[in-house]
Amino acid sequence: MAATTRHPGWGEPYGDTRYQTPEGQVRLYRGRRAYRWYTPDGRQVGPKQPDVAAALAYGLTESWREAPSPVRDPYATPRWVRVGWEANWHLVRAGAGCRWCGWAGGVSLAGQAHQAVACLACDTVQCNVKETCAACLVGWLPGWSRGLDPAARRCGYRRCGNDAVAKAPRVRRVCKDHLGRVKSRGTTLDRRIEQTKATSLEHGGGFVHQWQWMVWRDRPDWGGQR
Repeated sequence: MAATTRHPGWGEPYGDTRYQTPEGQVRLYRGRRAYRWYTPDGRQVGPKQPDVAAALAYGLTESWREAPSPVRDPYATPRWVRVGWEANWHLVRAGAGCRWCGWAGGVSLAGQAHQAVACLACDTVQCNVKETCAACLVGWLPGWSRGLDPAARRCGYRRCGNDAVAKAPRVRRVCKDHLGRVKSRGTTLDRRIEQTKATSLEHGGGFVHQWQWMVWRDRPDWGGQR
């Protein structure tokens, strides 16, 4: 039976940032003005830190290593897929295309499906095909390096150490807390993201593609390959 995780009673989880330590696995939590590491049973490990950069730096100085992500069933998570995935059926049948979206590239040979991920900016669940969200067009998907420089993964506002979630005008990249501060063509970026997402997913046709929500039972049999 899996061990239960108890909320420490302070802050909220900062994404799914977890590290392995001599005391077991720890997870990063964010409060109003500080960050702390907690074990699954709610014990704080190490001192509180002023920002994400300091919290991660502390883990590195303590020789912590990033905890591996659990293996997830690629068929368990419904997601948005582009209308017209049937056009790539030949790729799926040949073993090269994802059984959800039909696109080749980055497909696990074991499961023949992309991992489902949520956009860090707009939360749209989709196949993890490329770095930028295909629904809001500016948000980032998790798991991409975005360069070797750690600064390229942090918010562009001065004195903000948060991880960036989207590309942005003027400051180049922005965290979720600052989406409402930066503007794109006179509209705050958080508002523009919601508008683009709504056009893509809710109104029958996007800026680039039409989309549809799909769960596995709605898919064809793909020739009995599942």
